Amino acid sequence: MKEEIEGIPSAATIKRVRRKLKLSQREAGGLCKVGENSFDKYERGLVEPSGPTSQLLRILDHHPELIEELRQGAALSLMMLAWSNLLCTQREHSTRYATPDARPAAVDPYLPFRMKRATTRVDPIRTL
Repeated sequence: MKEEIEGIPSAATIKRVRRKLKLSQREAGGLCKVGENSFDKYERGLVEPSGPTSQLLRILDHHPELIEELRQGAALSLMMLAWSNLLCTQREHSTRYATPDARPAAVDPYLPFRMKRATTRVDPIRTL
Protein backbone atom coordinates (compact mmCIF):
# COMPACT_ATOMS: atom_id res chain seq x y z
CA MET A 1 0.00 0.00 0.00
CA LYS A 2 2.75 2.45 0.99
CA GLU A 3 4.59 1.48 -2.18
CA GLU A 4 1.67 2.59 -4.35
CA ILE A 5 0.84 5.78 -2.45
CA GLU A 6 4.23 7.18 -1.40
CA GLY A 7 6.47 5.39 -3.90
CA ILE A 8 8.56 3.72 -1.20
CA PRO A 9 9.35 0.15 -2.29
CA SER A 10 8.45 -2.71 0.02
CA ALA A 11 11.05 -5.04 1.47
CA ALA A 12 10.01 -7.75 -1.01
CA THR A 13 10.34 -5.35 -3.96
CA ILE A 14 13.80 -4.25 -2.87
CA LYS A 15 14.92 -7.87 -2.59
CA ARG A 16 13.40 -8.73 -5.98
CA VAL A 17 15.13 -5.81 -7.73
CA ARG A 18 18.48 -6.59 -6.11
CA ARG A 19 18.27 -10.23 -7.15
CA LYS A 20 17.14 -9.24 -10.64
CA LEU A 21 20.31 -7.15 -10.94
CA LYS A 22 22.39 -10.07 -9.56
CA LEU A 23 23.89 -7.97 -6.76
CA SER A 24 24.82 -8.92 -3.24
CA GLN A 25 23.50 -6.73 -0.46
CA ARG A 26 26.95 -5.17 -0.04
CA GLU A 27 27.35 -4.48 -3.75
CA ALA A 28 23.92 -2.88 -3.92
CA GLY A 29 24.68 -0.69 -0.91
CA GLY A 30 27.99 0.39 -2.40
CA LEU A 31 26.53 1.22 -5.81
CA CYS A 32 23.63 3.17 -4.31
CA LYS A 33 26.00 4.96 -1.91
CA VAL A 34 23.95 4.05 1.14
CA GLY A 35 26.34 1.83 3.06
CA GLU A 36 27.18 -1.83 2.87
CA ASN A 37 24.60 -3.02 5.43
CA SER A 38 21.69 -0.83 4.33
CA PHE A 39 20.14 -3.35 1.95
CA ASP A 40 20.02 -5.95 4.70
CA LYS A 41 17.99 -3.50 6.79
CA TYR A 42 15.78 -2.53 3.82
CA GLU A 43 15.02 -6.15 2.99
CA ARG A 44 14.14 -7.01 6.58
CA GLY A 45 11.84 -3.99 6.78
CA LEU A 46 13.79 -2.34 9.59
CA VAL A 47 14.53 0.84 7.62
CA GLU A 48 12.88 2.47 4.60
CA PRO A 49 15.14 3.64 1.78
CA SER A 50 15.49 7.38 1.20
CA GLY A 51 13.74 9.10 -1.70
CA PRO A 52 16.74 9.07 -4.07
CA THR A 53 17.46 5.41 -3.28
CA SER A 54 13.82 4.51 -3.94
CA GLN A 55 13.91 6.37 -7.26
CA LEU A 56 17.15 4.68 -8.27
CA LEU A 57 15.70 1.25 -7.48
CA ARG A 58 12.61 2.04 -9.54
CA ILE A 59 14.76 3.18 -12.49
CA LEU A 60 16.99 0.10 -12.26
CA ASP A 61 13.94 -2.16 -12.06
CA HIS A 62 12.70 -0.78 -15.40
CA HIS A 63 16.17 -0.37 -16.99
CA PRO A 64 18.50 -3.04 -15.56
CA GLU A 65 21.09 -2.31 -18.26
CA LEU A 66 21.96 0.92 -16.42
CA ILE A 67 23.65 -1.05 -13.64
CA GLU A 68 26.81 -1.28 -15.77
CA GLU A 69 26.96 2.52 -16.09
CA LEU A 70 26.54 2.80 -12.34
CA ARG A 71 29.39 0.32 -11.79
CA GLN A 72 31.67 2.20 -14.18
CA GLY A 73 30.81 5.51 -12.54
CA ALA A 74 31.54 4.13 -9.07
CA ALA A 75 34.91 2.77 -10.16
CA LEU A 76 35.81 6.02 -11.90
CA SER A 77 34.76 8.10 -8.88
CA LEU A 78 36.95 6.05 -6.55
CA MET A 79 39.91 6.27 -8.89
CA MET A 80 39.54 10.04 -9.33
CA LEU A 81 39.17 10.55 -5.58
CA ALA A 82 42.28 8.49 -4.89
CA TRP A 83 44.38 10.46 -7.39
CA SER A 84 43.02 13.77 -6.12
CA ASN A 85 43.96 12.86 -2.55
CA LEU A 86 47.36 11.67 -3.72
CA LEU A 87 48.09 14.95 -5.48
CA CYS A 88 46.88 17.06 -2.53
CA THR A 89 48.95 15.07 -0.06
CA GLN A 90 52.06 15.32 -2.20
CA ARG A 91 51.52 19.05 -2.75
CA GLU A 92 51.24 19.57 1.02
CA HIS A 93 54.37 17.53 1.57
CA SER A 94 56.40 19.45 -1.02
CA THR A 95 55.32 22.87 0.33
CA ARG A 96 55.81 21.86 3.96
CA TYR A 97 59.38 20.71 3.37
CA ALA A 98 60.35 23.24 0.71
CA THR A 99 63.68 24.22 2.19
CA PRO A 100 66.96 24.28 0.28
CA ASP A 101 68.27 21.24 2.13
CA ALA A 102 65.03 19.20 1.94
CA ARG A 103 64.85 16.18 -0.26
CA PRO A 104 62.28 16.29 -3.09
CA ALA A 105 58.97 14.67 -2.26
CA ALA A 106 58.84 11.11 -3.54
CA VAL A 107 55.64 9.84 -5.10
CA ASP A 108 54.07 7.09 -3.04
CA PRO A 109 52.09 4.87 -5.47
CA TYR A 110 50.40 3.03 -2.58
CA LEU A 111 49.03 6.17 -0.91
CA PRO A 112 45.49 5.79 -2.32
CA PHE A 113 45.28 2.33 -0.75
CA ARG A 114 46.46 3.60 2.63
CA MET A 115 43.87 6.35 2.86
CA LYS A 116 40.67 6.02 4.82
CA ARG A 117 37.43 5.35 2.99
CA ALA A 118 35.93 8.43 1.35
CA THR A 119 32.94 9.91 3.11
CA THR A 120 31.58 11.96 0.22
CA ARG A 121 28.29 10.87 -1.28
CA VAL A 122 27.20 11.23 -4.87
CA ASP A 123 23.55 11.61 -5.82
CA PRO A 124 22.98 8.60 -8.13
CA ILE A 125 19.99 10.23 -9.85
CA ARG A 126 22.03 13.25 -10.96
CA THR A 127 24.85 11.08 -12.29
CA LEU A 128 22.51 9.15 -14.62
